[in-house]
Amino acid sequence: MPDYTNIIQEFVWQYNDRQPNFPRTHRFLNFWHEEIEAVIETVNLTFTDKDDRVRIAKGIFDIG
Repeated sequence: MPDYTNIIQEFVWQYNDRQPNFPRTHRFLNFWHEEIEAVIETVNLTFTDKDDRVRIAKGIFDIG
């Protein structure tokens, strides 16, 4: 809804991707940037490690 820029919108997507580069996530973000008018302000990515602990991926995406 690009007409409502004052509303915080959230998009949640769950899928399998390959660490540490997360190529599927990058393809999605590149598609969004090229094809959709809405701007992504923040990307938060979490994943489970080999010991099934939830981790936050930091420093992977350059937004802006």
